[in-house]
Amino acid sequence: MLMLSALSAWSITRPGVGDIDSVVRALQALSFAGGGPGFVVPLGIFIAGVSVTAGLYRFIPRWLMVLGIVVAVACELASLTLPIYNAAYFIPIGRFIGIIWMIAVAITLPGSIPAGQASSAA
Repeated sequence: MLMLSALSAWSITRPGVGDIDSVVRALQALSFAGGGPGFVVPLGIFIAGVSVTAGLYRFIPRWLMVLGIVVAVACELASLTLPIYNAAYFIPIGRFIGIIWMIAVAITLPGSIPAGQASSAA
């Protein structure tokens, strides 16, 4: 979706395209939709899946699992931006706290799993 956002924003810079107001508005809306909710909503699904799975198997601390679920909910609420523009506040929350969450998971995730825990995780 980010590629769609970037390409639609780039298309506005092409000669002649910027002269047609309706085309510019449509490309700007497509760019926002692809880079805003189109990025954050799938990110929320990813964060929710990793949080729940890694948290239940105790690969990450419980607080990080809860933070991930909260961020995932904020990401999914960003989908309401399309009918309700004020829901756009959830986009930067999901994006920036989601990046911080991913860094925290990368730091706390174990490098290897003990043999006893690996068999119980399967």
